[in-house]
Amino acid sequence: MPIPDARGAAAVIRSTVLRLAIGYAVLFAGSALLLAGYIYWTTDSYLARQTDKTIVASADGLIERFRSGGIPALVRAIETRLAEEADEDEIIALTEAGRRVLAGNLETPPPEGEGNWFELEIVRQPVNSTVRVLRIALGPSHTLYVGRD
Repeated sequence: MPIPDARGAAAVIRSTVLRLAIGYAVLFAGSALLLAGYIYWTTDSYLARQTDKTIVASADGLIERFRSGGIPALVRAIETRLAEEADEDEIIALTEAGRRVLAGNLETPPPEGEGNWFELEIVRQPVNSTVRVLRIALGPSHTLYVGRD
């Protein structure tokens, strides 16, 4: 078998077959990256929608308790839910007009802001996390916050 010299290597690099192979490899890698990006984007959107639906369903149940029994029933429902369910990802807080937390698993109320939906940074050991939260005004004096990590 002959030993390739520098001229032979240069000829291989200039060959059409090698150029086509490199071109198709780049095209394949680009297509794979686009597909992976699309899958990531659609999965992230789906999970965000599912999280929002879960938050709304949880809030609906608490609002129903408020409508049937007022603030005392809502406080009992929140305390019961947090005591019975071991869902550490659920965030619930009921605050009064003075921004004092009446019930829930937040020590301090979320900051006031615009809109019903917002993101809240909370401290948990060993890492901090961002929580998606729904703010619901229960009349002029109370606010219910329901969220998920």
